[in-house]
Amino acid sequence: RAVLGRGAMGTVYEAWDPVISRRVAIKTVRLPDSSDSEEAELLARFRLEAQAAGRLHHPNIVGVFDYAETDELAYIVMEFVEGRSLKAILESGARPDLAEVGRLMGALLAALAYSHSHNVIHRDIKPANVIVTADGGVKLADFGIARIESSTMTQAGVIIGTPAYMSPEQFQGTPVDARTDIYSAGVVLYQ
Repeated sequence: RAVLGRGAMGTVYEAWDPVISRRVAIKTVRLPDSSDSEEAELLARFRLEAQAAGRLHHPNIVGVFDYAETDELAYIVMEFVEGRSLKAILESGARPDLAEVGRLMGALLAALAYSHSHNVIHRDIKPANVIVTADGGVKLADFGIARIESSTMTQAGVIIGTPAYMSPEQFQGTPVDARTDIYSAGVVLYQ
């Protein structure tokens, strides 16, 4: 129905699921040329995002419904969340009062506690990945660089994430654990 956004990994569309009669978001990425190792890594991260987010069923985490590939692209079908990113809210000049900050952070930390209890470290906590819904709910999105404890996808020495929100160990490319998300959440709280 519409393009919701474009990013480094691909494009996100608003769509309609005719079988279940609901709005969904579809995040797509082009399948790489088999000789391009950088694009192959992006696809592997995209698959990992689907795996990481798909195993998490929590009211403060954007739900993942499906992952599939065609001849040309891979896509994740996700819950459509109507709202604005916390980044957009902050950039508008709006500043929530202390009670609202506590509520928003409580919801973000609940999402992280649940994610961490399922051995998923988000690794890119920032206002752009926190969606505030029209009714004031909070949804954590974009598990594109998440690390699953059993995964070998990300190794030490590789720096991935948004520098302004990274923990020191993440910035240095050393092994990270759930504390890296807590550090990044602290930066969001400060903002």
